[in-house]
Amino acid sequence: MQVTNDLTPTQWQIADAIARKIVIERVDINEFKKAIAYLLAYKDREDAGKKFFDYLEKLAANGDSISHSNRTKDYLESIENICKDYLEDKGYSEKVPIMLKILGWSARLVKYYEGFPKDKLKAVNAKDIPSEAKQERQEKMKRLIESKNLKIGSELRVNVLKKTKKKSQVAYEVDGILFKEGEHKKFKNIPETGSVIVIINDMNAEEEIINHIKFDRVAD
Repeated sequence: MQVTNDLTPTQWQIADAIARKIVIERVDINEFKKAIAYLLAYKDREDAGKKFFDYLEKLAANGDSISHSNRTKDYLESIENICKDYLEDKGYSEKVPIMLKILGWSARLVKYYEGFPKDKLKAVNAKDIPSEAKQERQEKMKRLIESKNLKIGSELRVNVLKKTKKKSQVAYEVDGILFKEGEHKKFKNIPETGSVIVIINDMNAEEEIINHIKFDRVAD
């Protein structure tokens, strides 16, 4: 499936993961669409996100009394848990327009995944989906690595933002990417602010992520 311009890569992963869970747990798509319709009806309210998750919680708790079949309670509990794990816990409760886009795409993807053999469809754990902030950091780092052809041992010019004497920790910044590193050996040689040269001493080339950098010298 192609990523849509309507969503960021992280949001797309969430929409995809929700759809997979809906299919794997055999949730009635009509019950799922009812939940989306509820959020849509209250989308303009300031507390729409909170109201939505409160609604899901109440539905799941009272599933037996409002059941349309012997599985209605199971459907409602699954919808509540899925939305909590992939949306509320990811910080989308106050981003209702984005949440509606994610849920809308999830509902579309359900139809796509319903055609998959059940033994071929795997769930994606919410914890394995990076946050928006982490995704943005990874994208910035990828651009940095590619633009300068960086690897372990490469020198990199960065700015010193802050020194914390208690932990011998230094905060560096380059191209909007923040690094916090322990600099026990050369802490005294590092200026309070300004440009310095660091050495990349740990990175994952395959994932294009710089894990750690170390101070080498003050920049000219």
